[in-house]
Amino acid sequence: MRRITPAVVVLIVGTLVTGCGGGDSHDKVAADMVQNLQAIVRVLQSVTDKNTSEAAARKIRALGASMESAQDRFNALGKPSKEIGDQLNSKYGADINKARNDIVAERDRITKLGPDVLGPVDAAMRAAMKVPASPTTR
Repeated sequence: MRRITPAVVVLIVGTLVTGCGGGDSHDKVAADMVQNLQAIVRVLQSVTDKNTSEAAARKIRALGASMESAQDRFNALGKPSKEIGDQLNSKYGADINKARNDIVAERDRITKLGPDVLGPVDAAMRAAMKVPASPTTR
């Protein structure tokens, strides 16, 4: 289950040090990414059984599309200067770390609910974070 965590970190850090355009700013897109991560945490918190897991999986996939859109916006901006990158990390670093830790904690909780509950969430998280399935979870 913790295999997703490094992917989340790579996605977030990669997002914060790459770019976006069309009236966007690095700050605005970073804020959107943080909001998406916080939304994933709230969705994971709603999982209590197989039915809520399946509903959460649909929401996580939608949030994954939103995160991909934010990544595209960052890429369109181009790499921020070191100063802007440092400002982004200073402004959003704590929120990103909290969301990452909350995601790990919620996934640990969901794992304890059993494979029928974990399965849909795990698949949705892999899809949202663009992480391939491991040989043990296929």
